[in-house]
Amino acid sequence: MRKICHLSSVHFHQDTRILYKECSSLAKNYHTHLIAVNDVPKIINGVKIHTFPKFKSRLFRILFAPILMLYKAVQINAAIYHIHDPELILCAMILKLVFHKKIIFDIHEHIKKHFNSKPYRIPNFVISLITIIYSFIEKNVLDKFDFIITATPLIKKETLPFNKKVEAINNFPILKEYLSDSEQITHSKSVCYIGAITENRGIKLMVDALSLDESFELKLAGSFVFQELENEVKKMKSWKNVTYYGFQNRIEIYDIMKNSFAGLLLMKNTPNNINTFPNKMFEYMLAGIPIIVSDFPLWREILKNTNCAIFVNQTKPEEIIKAMNYLYENPEIAKQMGQIGREKILTDYNWENEEIKLTLIYKELLDK
Repeated sequence: MRKICHLSSVHFHQDTRILYKECSSLAKNYHTHLIAVNDVPKIINGVKIHTFPKFKSRLFRILFAPILMLYKAVQINAAIYHIHDPELILCAMILKLVFHKKIIFDIHEHIKKHFNSKPYRIPNFVISLITIIYSFIEKNVLDKFDFIITATPLIKKETLPFNKKVEAINNFPILKEYLSDSEQITHSKSVCYIGAITENRGIKLMVDALSLDESFELKLAGSFVFQELENEVKKMKSWKNVTYYGFQNRIEIYDIMKNSFAGLLLMKNTPNNINTFPNKMFEYMLAGIPIIVSDFPLWREILKNTNCAIFVNQTKPEEIIKAMNYLYENPEIAKQMGQIGREKILTDYNWENEEIKLTLIYKELLDK
């Protein structure tokens, strides 16, 4: 089998898109290596995972991670290198121009819009500089890649002017991870949020909404990105209505969803958020629970004709509580909404369909 290698200096090795979706799918046909943030070499789902340090300083990471990544990548000597971070573009171009390797660039987010959505403050002049640099890269570098993969169709549309070999590989859920049916809608007054915990993703809004009706419980699973935010949120009045599980594996996450009558997805209205396909939207749907979501046009478009979600103004806690009460007081409607959403995942919005597209891209590149 041919050897391929995925590279990320930003993401942890257990990133869902990188490891459990793309790399695990490709490992069925290729010797698949992953260099990503990880302390101990290991093999997961047939993917050989290499160590890579987590840099405490973002500046140090940007300056030195590409050099270290290049060193490790050359040692593996793969036929295709698949990068997941813009800061590895120089590393990728050296692999292509000096070592004559084929390169795939995986664009997870709207890069120029992404920095306005960061949970930490970035000075405006830095954002302007990044925008200028990436605009240069779009015009002069993107066409050098052998293929570009995007996480959403909208990013694909915006990338096509710079490289015609582009395909959207969506972050849809893996069906085999959620085998049980949707008959287990709970009768407890619990809603859930699963994922990275940041202010941008609505943690304060969710906890604050509970103060309007303290009979509800929020099941919260994931890690706080910043300790300062965790300390602040835990001091909020309604934190007593939160059951915090911390980081959970994928089986435990599914159990939490199945023991909730709805999933929350209340991201703030930022340029990056309103144009993203959030993983958890589709995982809630596959778990068979209705969703209470921010009212963004793209999300309405994704969920049109499904009737599996209630859209709210995420800045108004009273709308969030109203939606929670409606679903709890109408369990049959909530169950039907969950079943409709699940059926949409089983037929259309699933990783198994995306895996076919990914496999064809690799086959095309390796057959050349």
